[in-house]
Amino acid sequence: MTYLDRPWRPPEEFAAGDWVPEMDHRDWLDRHRGLGRVPWVKQEGLSDADRQSLESLVPTEAAKYLRVLGGDIGSAQRDGFLYANFLEELKRSVPVPDADEKADKSADDIVQRMTAMGMVSASLDEQDGGPPRHQSPRPWRAVMNWLWRLLQKVERFLVNSIDAFMALAKSLFGDAANQASVSFSVSVPPAVSFNIDAAFYTNRETWKRFMDFIEAILEQMKKVVEPTGL
Repeated sequence: MTYLDRPWRPPEEFAAGDWVPEMDHRDWLDRHRGLGRVPWVKQEGLSDADRQSLESLVPTEAAKYLRVLGGDIGSAQRDGFLYANFLEELKRSVPVPDADEKADKSADDIVQRMTAMGMVSASLDEQDGGPPRHQSPRPWRAVMNWLWRLLQKVERFLVNSIDAFMALAKSLFGDAANQASVSFSVSVPPAVSFNIDAAFYTNRETWKRFMDFIEAILEQMKKVVEPTGL
């Protein structure tokens, strides 16, 4: 997952500062179609006006936004999982001398595998937020720093998504929203979790809406190796 440093094709769909999932971005476009402004995809996060707009949605509209938010959270956590695994692999290849060709080759291989998996960030130019340029091969430390920056973008997105969830919960869950809490873990990979109490089980409509949200998260997290069709 990456926040774009510059507009990316098609420019009318992806503007600078927009969040784009690493894989299956066509599915991302499809699930966002028909919605108005979706503020949690912006790197700057939600404004007061954005929160008020989400809180004022009628329940049927809020349910649509919540399911889309769930899909986006699942995509971001999936991407974070992949970054963390690539970082762990790269850590095992830490260079012994200052210039270690074997370590640089490992870094280069990781970028090539990301490209083969159809990961958007690996296809961008370096000046647009993509990987370090190939230097026969790419420098190990530069690739390590690039992956860390991608992981930090996951953290930023998940924090913004928590803000959006709490705003939508006020519209969608009514008094039951007071029985929901959200936890954010600053870890590798970063993660967000949602906790509810018995009030959600006793109201079947509230429970169904919450489960639709959770299912949207899980649906995206299982899509680990689907190409974007670039």
